[in-house]
Amino acid sequence: MKDIKKILQNLTLIKAVILDMDGVLVDSEPYHVQSFKIMMDELKLNYEDSFVHSFIGHSIESNIESINEHYMQGCELNLSEAVAYRDALYLDLIKQADLQPMPGIVKLIETCRMKDISLALASSSIQEQVEVILAKLSSNGWNLNTIFTSIVTGDDVKKRKPSPDIYQKSVLNLNIPAHQCLAIEDSPAGVQSAKSTGLHCIALKSAFIDSNKLKGADLLIDNINEIVKLFE
Repeated sequence: MKDIKKILQNLTLIKAVILDMDGVLVDSEPYHVQSFKIMMDELKLNYEDSFVHSFIGHSIESNIESINEHYMQGCELNLSEAVAYRDALYLDLIKQADLQPMPGIVKLIETCRMKDISLALASSSIQEQVEVILAKLSSNGWNLNTIFTSIVTGDDVKKRKPSPDIYQKSVLNLNIPAHQCLAIEDSPAGVQSAKSTGLHCIALKSAFIDSNKLKGADLLIDNINEIVKLFE
């Protein structure tokens, strides 16, 4: 981790803030976890919660492959069919859910707009999921589709996080150098993706992830409001 003085110096150069979606923009991680648990319960698998929590921040494909490796050897799930089924479970959950922005995220967006800092979204989730979540959050009176200068989803790249593809495309869309962009992440895969692209990265602690696994970030925080205070 870098010291706070260096973080403050870097923030004066920041021209864009790129948000992860699940667990940063919106409190949707519990529904990802729940959808996998429903699926694994239907398969009658004896798993630990920590195993499912380790899925956070990784693509659904890699998570299904992990299930196959740990529990389904000799009777592996068909990857495309399992991904489609898991996504259907998740979509059903979020369509019914009362999704809310993560604490402090509205204030951060307002602060960035006031300071003329571009905002972008970089998510490994498929476009349909992103659209459902943005529509639900935008019903609060602010249209995120117009607030974000760039929206990159898992459907827009060949490789999802922890590959750098999503952040590379975000930086390209923004037309702002990577070293002038700040990513806000909550998973090791997201941190790795952002840092390997050359971005500054602040990691938000998550109930689903061991904070020690987020040490690749420049700064680890408990709440989005801490970032707002750094910008003030």
